Amino acid sequence: MIPAHVKAQHSSPLTHCAFTSVSRETKSSNEEALFAKMALLSNQYQWLLFTAQTPRPSAKQLQQHNVCCDRVIHMKASNQMTEVETVEKAIRSKNASAIVASSSIDQFSQQYLRTLGMRFQCEVFFIDANSERIH
Repeated sequence: MIPAHVKAQHSSPLTHCAFTSVSRETKSSNEEALFAKMALLSNQYQWLLFTAQTPRPSAKQLQQHNVCCDRVIHMKASNQMTEVETVEKAIRSKNASAIVASSSIDQFSQQYLRTLGMRFQCEVFFIDANSERIH
């Protein structure tokens, strides 16, 4: 794959991590930026939600980056809703400061969810669902 940089109104370091050809050094700095952002967002009294389709970060990883583990939820897969519907519902609930979803969601839906997230003061990130855990 060719390294890609996604330019969106609401750019996220996780977006860049979804591309497998990004060098380890760049990937590492992007992941550091991701965890730094998550640490800030975890200081709000809202949830950091990971969809069932994303890798679950370990408590050790979160603690190393000062992310409040008490506010992180890895959601169970829904039998009735798609991942897009789940993320939309979570955004509209106003209970999350950030939602991490898989990059398998199509680009149009990703942009819709980012825009909706901005409207409800919720960061929306997308990562490669087939990747290993976030390192």
